[in-house]
Amino acid sequence: GIRIMIENCPMEGWQVEGLPGTISYSPELWDEMFSVIPNKNFGLNFDPSHLYWLQIEYLQPIKRFSKYIFHVHAKDTEIIKDKLNDVSIYGKDWWQYRVPGLGEINWSKFIKALKEINYNGVVSIEHEDPIYSGTEEKIKEGLK
Repeated sequence: GIRIMIENCPMEGWQVEGLPGTISYSPELWDEMFSVIPNKNFGLNFDPSHLYWLQIEYLQPIKRFSKYIFHVHAKDTEIIKDKLNDVSIYGKDWWQYRVPGLGEINWSKFIKALKEINYNGVVSIEHEDPIYSGTEEKIKEGLK
């Protein structure tokens, strides 16, 4: 059987200015998605990093949408508070993706929440950390 997943990513930078790039970035939209397409093979690629910078609590949806979580991305997010205070949530560069453990996601609570729903799928690291990107040396440094 084939399973189709949609990642809970707003796809910033891939959309018409001022509009989200996908239909799957919030729990409210997931409810709508799964009511319109009630298929057991349609689910989520759950990535807590997107929920975090969108200011959405990232642990609660794990239980609520447990039957739809088919895959998990491990990617962290850092909020740059000085920049956020200057530009607001509508500005740019007030958050950035980080290697898991270098941002603000509580990974022990996140993994515990996955265990509580008996998730036994893949958790893959999605590397988009700008500090450890660009050169082979930076990537190797990020792996340490």
